[in-house]
Amino acid sequence: ICSIVMIIVLQMEPYNIVGVAMINGMMIVLSRMLFETQVSSHTMKQKVKRMEKVSEEDPLTKMLNRRGLEHQLKVLWGAAVRNKHIVGIIMMDIDNFKKYNDTFGHPQGDKCLQSVAEAIKRSASRSSDIAARVGGEEFMVFISEANSDLEPIRLADKIRKSVESMKIPHSPLVANPYVTISVGVEYMVPTENDTFEALYDAADKALYYAKHNGRNCIVCGNRIYS
Repeated sequence: ICSIVMIIVLQMEPYNIVGVAMINGMMIVLSRMLFETQVSSHTMKQKVKRMEKVSEEDPLTKMLNRRGLEHQLKVLWGAAVRNKHIVGIIMMDIDNFKKYNDTFGHPQGDKCLQSVAEAIKRSASRSSDIAARVGGEEFMVFISEANSDLEPIRLADKIRKSVESMKIPHSPLVANPYVTISVGVEYMVPTENDTFEALYDAADKALYYAKHNGRNCIVCGNRIYS
C-alpha cells in the first residue's frame, strides 16, 4: 500500500519503484521476524515460570517443597526483621506413619499424606501462612506476621484438631484408632542477628518432645498443649 501511494503521489520512475518495493518487502520480513522473536521470548518466559513453579512444588500434596519455602523466606524473613513482626514456625509429623504404611501400603499412605496436607492448607489459609511439606510425613507452616504470641499455638491446635476430626482409620498396631499429628511450635520477633535456621531448629526440638510425650499434642517452649 505504501508503495502504491508513493508511486501515485511522487510519480516515481520504474527503477525507483522496484527499489521502494524491495525496501518495503524487507521491512515486512523484518517486522515479521521481530514479532516472531517477541512471541518466542514470551513463550520461553512462560515455560521458565512453569518450570520454576514445578521445581518449588511438592508433586504429591501441591504444597511448597523445601526449595519453594526457601524462595519465599528470602523476602519474608527480611520484611519481618525490618517491621519487627512476630514470626512463628509450626512443625508437624504424622504419628506412627511407618506403621500406617506397613499396614495399608504406600498408595494408601500417599492418600493419607494428601488428606493431612489438605487439612493443613484449610487451616493455614491466610496470606501470612506459608505451608510446606519438608519431609516424608513432615509438614511445616511459617507464620510471617502473627498478631500475638498465642497465634502460632492457636493455629497449631486448629490444624491438630482438623487432622484428628477427619477420623482417618489408623493401623490396629497403634493405640489411637485415627490418624493424628504431633506438633512443635516456636516463635520470635527476629532481629538482624537471628536466623530462620535457629528458629526452625527450636521448633524441630519442640516437635521431638511432642512425639515423645504421648503424641497428638503440641509443645511450645516448656509447655504441652493437647
